[in-house]
Amino acid sequence: MPTTAHLQSRSLVDVQAIKDRKVHITHAHFNLHSSTPAVCVDRRHGIAALSIHARSKFPGLVSSRLQLHCRRPRALNSTTSEMATDTSTTKECKISFKNSSGDLLSGILVDVGSSDAAILCHGYADTKNGFHLPKLAQALVTKGCSTLRFDFTGNGESEGHFRYGNYAAEAEDVRCAIGLLHSHGKTVKAILGHSKGGDTVVTYAGTYDDIPKVVNVSGRFHLERGITPRFGKDIFDRLKQEKTIQVRDATVTSGPDGWTLTEEDMHERVSHDMRRLSDAIKKSSVLTIHGGADKTIPIADALEFAKHIRNHQLTVIDGASHNYDKPQHAQQLIQLAVDFMTAA
Repeated sequence: MPTTAHLQSRSLVDVQAIKDRKVHITHAHFNLHSSTPAVCVDRRHGIAALSIHARSKFPGLVSSRLQLHCRRPRALNSTTSEMATDTSTTKECKISFKNSSGDLLSGILVDVGSSDAAILCHGYADTKNGFHLPKLAQALVTKGCSTLRFDFTGNGESEGHFRYGNYAAEAEDVRCAIGLLHSHGKTVKAILGHSKGGDTVVTYAGTYDDIPKVVNVSGRFHLERGITPRFGKDIFDRLKQEKTIQVRDATVTSGPDGWTLTEEDMHERVSHDMRRLSDAIKKSSVLTIHGGADKTIPIADALEFAKHIRNHQLTVIDGASHNYDKPQHAQQLIQLAVDFMTAA
């Protein structure tokens, strides 16, 4: 299936040419050029497309196509009025359900009365009301889609202990959330996760592959990276010697002594294979959204997801940070995600 990247007109993406299936592209004001003969440029009707042909140097990119074009964001209000549904019957309530270990997880169910539902997942040390999840839920209401957002085990108001990494266990939390919605007569059409939550929903899809639409917002592909900036360059040596370390992190509410980082949890983080899981997704359609100015996780990670997931679309929002802090970037994110999640 094609891989599509929607980039803003002033975007600049520079991907270095390396082995296997990566390519080198530079995009700025639609002046594209390639560093390999395997990539050609086709420009017409304001769209610049890179068609990568089957050659010995790129055997995995047979009939693959990367499209880059200017996309002007539509105002969220115009879409919600276009797609307006009767929200008078919408019910929002706190709800709890058990994870596979018996811990109670805290969630918020927004029920519009339809059978279609989506699950929204927070990122590292965040909660169900963090990031832009409440606004995403509100936007999905206008499309007639119920939502469930919840705190992962050990986060927010949920029971259990906070653990670093923990991707497989959080994917099981998602599975329990799906079971809850099924018990309420809902069919889960889409799951979305931000940052670490993006890795969690990709992990779920790579394990079960039973949800039609998956949205990975700024997830990390290379999980062995991004560790030392958070814990220090000596973290691996310290864990090797001490086995456990108490971490005081203002974003994690785990008591006055903080939370415990174990050597086992660190190993789970660095060995969690996003490439294998991405390759395993055969049925789900995946949209990766990434900020063009993300300083937490580089765009190169988004391109890795695009390279390994069969049915994949990649959208880079020009100038957006990891958390899409500027209102216009948040609006673009919500528009893109909701359109994808509710498309027929």
